[in-house]
Formats: sequence, C-alpha cells, structure tokens
Amino acid sequence: MRERGLPDLRLAPAKPAPQNPKKEMGGPGEFLSPAFLFPACGTQPRRYRLLPRGTTSRPMPFRPLESFIDPIAPPGVRAAKLLGVEVPEAPPPRSLIGFYWHFARQARALLVAIFLTGFLVAVLDSLIPVFIGRVVALLGQHEPGALWAEAGGSLLWMGAVLLVLRPA
Repeated sequence: MRERGLPDLRLAPAKPAPQNPKKEMGGPGEFLSPAFLFPACGTQPRRYRLLPRGTTSRPMPFRPLESFIDPIAPPGVRAAKLLGVEVPEAPPPRSLIGFYWHFARQARALLVAIFLTGFLVAVLDSLIPVFIGRVVALLGQHEPGALWAEAGGSLLWMGAVLLVLRPA
C-alpha cells in the first residue's frame, strides 16, 4: 500500500460490539468483524476502527519531545521551535558534509542538547567502575561495623549519582 501513497493501517478495538449489528453499522473508518454473519460460531461481533500505523489509544510519553521539530516544514518556516533557522529554499548541497549541515543547522540547539546529554551519560557510565573500586577500597579500609559511620558520606554521594543522575 505504501507504493500507491496510501497510509499503512492496522486494526484496533474501538467500541463494544453493537447489539443489533445490522441496524448499528459503524461510522466512517469503522467496520464490524464478520462474526455477525455466522451466528452459529458462537462468537460475538467486534467493532474495529482503522488507525494509521504507529498510533495508539494510549498516551505517548515522548509526544512533547517530538513536537520540537516539524519534519515537513515548508521552505521559509522554522523547522525547530527552539533556536531553529528557516528551512532554506535551495536544495541541499551535493557534498556529504554540506548535505548533513543543510539539515542539521535547522535544529542546532536540539543537536547540541543531544550531544551534551550523550556526553553526560557516557561520563556517568564511566563512573560506575570507579565507584565499584571505591566501594571495594572502603570495605578494605574500614571495619564492617564502622563503615557507615566513617564513609557514609561517600556511599551516599555515589548512591545519589547512580540512582538520581543515572537511573536507567
């Protein structure tokens, strides 16, 4: 269906099945399962609605983040809401670096935020072996009963970094 320009559709349960399917047929974009044609099967008819692929009836947690960039912004309109530049009228350059920069400069602030976040995650991930070594060293230096009293601040700091800054 993609080649003809038609959207990919999937089935999703819409409403409870009607009591009398012949009188209560679905509205636009809805249809009934063929169970009402075969009542001897003992199945209840279900009403379905057609949804574009990728849409669900559940709330989407990343929807606000997806709204920062308009992927189909026309020329002359800002593609990114946060420090973006207007989409240029000219087509992208033929060189690889020029092609990348043609599209990346439309959302510079978001790309910088992505790189800084990735760098922060990498630094926090590299601290995990350091923290393990520090805990092993603390266990070797202190008696088990006095560990919390003497090195509790270090343990709390390491726990805060791992549990608050790097929860995943």
